[in-house]
Amino acid sequence: MAPLFNGASWAGVERREPVRPPVPHDPAGATLVEMVGPAACGKTTLARALVAALQARGRAARLAASARPSEGEDDPRGWRTGAGPLLAPASRMAKAAALAPTLAGRPSAQRSTREILGALPPRSFMWELRYRRYLDQLGARWEEALAFPGATVFDQGFLSAVASLAALGRALDVAACARALDAAPRPDLAVRLDAPLERLEHRLTLRLRAQGPVERLLEPGPAAAPAQLAAFEALDVLLERRALRVLRLSVPDLDALPAAVARIEHEIAALRGETET
Repeated sequence: MAPLFNGASWAGVERREPVRPPVPHDPAGATLVEMVGPAACGKTTLARALVAALQARGRAARLAASARPSEGEDDPRGWRTGAGPLLAPASRMAKAAALAPTLAGRPSAQRSTREILGALPPRSFMWELRYRRYLDQLGARWEEALAFPGATVFDQGFLSAVASLAALGRALDVAACARALDAAPRPDLAVRLDAPLERLEHRLTLRLRAQGPVERLLEPGPAAAPAQLAAFEALDVLLERRALRVLRLSVPDLDALPAAVARIEHEIAALRGETET
């Protein structure tokens, strides 16, 4: 593991963090899979490929995607169904403006949202607004996934949110990250995607070029990549102490995608007690 960035505080973490036994999984019920990793590491691409592969095998599977407004989904004709780079900033800001009066005076109904943001408060009102809205929506999707008798694949979820919030701080407070993690619902399987700093910086640069000036204010740029990597490295240590089932992968390009999907399919089949075909 690469060293965490300067100023990271681990005070009180090692002695106070008990190792939690894994929760038994009901093979006939829901299976929640979360892609975990810093921005631009390939979470959404892998999540879509995984769901397509599971469905092709006749498995009950669905995608819980959190695409940015400028991205959206591909339809069969090759068109993008998102708002597009020109309308995306207006879409995002309109939603934020509509929620601002309510959020400013009323606490979130989601306990996980309140506790996560209480442990890792964002550095500005706009970031708080964005993460509160995101975590509230994620909590609602999580409840829906728990009622689905199959695999729900989140292209990002609570684990990535905790690490991303931790990366926004001026110094990495691992104890605060641990408190937020304890408040976060956990998946049955976390797929941790590794990517080198240079690749993340390159992908984030390309992503920002496709966005408008307003949307760039609410997206991490290449300068944020080192802090994100450090926060996710701290998350790795905390997850180990909680005995969460984690599959660690590196998917450097599309050629590596089939092998990565096959490994995750094997893990899901083992979780659900299914026979692979």
